[in-house]
Amino acid sequence: MSEHYEKNPDVSIGNWFGSKLLLAIPGIHLIMLIVWAITCKRKSKRSYAIASLLWELVFLIVLVAVVMLFGKQILDWLNGIDLTRFGQQAAAAIPTPTPVPIG
Repeated sequence: MSEHYEKNPDVSIGNWFGSKLLLAIPGIHLIMLIVWAITCKRKSKRSYAIASLLWELVFLIVLVAVVMLFGKQILDWLNGIDLTRFGQQAAAAIPTPTPVPIG
C-alpha cells in the first residue's frame, strides 16, 4: 500500500491553491479542466476535473433549455427596461464642476 502512495502522492495544498486560482480565470478554467481530465496522473485531481466538466455541461444544457423556452419573454423584458432613467440618476449624483477663470 505504501508503494501506491509513493507513486501517486496526494495533491498538496499549494497545488490545490494554484489550481483553484487558474480555475477562477474565465476561459482558462475550461482549458485547464480538459487538460487535467485527460492528462493528470493524480486520480483525485482527474476526478475533480471530470466532475466539474460534467457540471458545466449540465448547466449549459439547462441554460439552452431556458433560452429556448423563455427567450422571447426575456428579450421582451430586456427591451422594456428604461435605461435612460439609470443614466439620469447617475448624472444627477455627479456634481457639475464650476469653471475656474484663467489668469
